Amino acid sequence: MDGAVVASVPAALPAPFGFTVVVNENAVTVLADPTGTGTGWQPLLTERERRAAR
Repeated sequence: MDGAVVASVPAALPAPFGFTVVVNENAVTVLADPTGTGTGWQPLLTERERRAAR
């Protein structure tokens, strides 16, 4: 990736929380675990079109 912002989404994540980014082909998915346990992963954002166009 070239460091450009693909998309953004507001999220309230109380500490402690987990956060990860998954890149698959031209798609970017952002996941957060607000439980901090590693078992409560929720998608915050999935973006394909704007990343694929670059």
